Amino acid sequence: MEQNVKIENQTAPTFVKKIEGMTYVVKLHFDEQAKESMEDKVKKLLRKDVILATSS
Repeated sequence: MEQNVKIENQTAPTFVKKIEGMTYVVKLHFDEQAKESMEDKVKKLLRKDVILATSS
């Protein structure tokens, strides 16, 4: 189930996910003046996860 929620005069995309009986509501928001793109952020997170997984 997806819905939109009004935040500070803007519409933030929101989705609801149910995992093992727990319901999570996730609201997406981005800084339009960010120096790093979303793609760059995801790549950085993936690299960090790979490093942590291989070091343990």
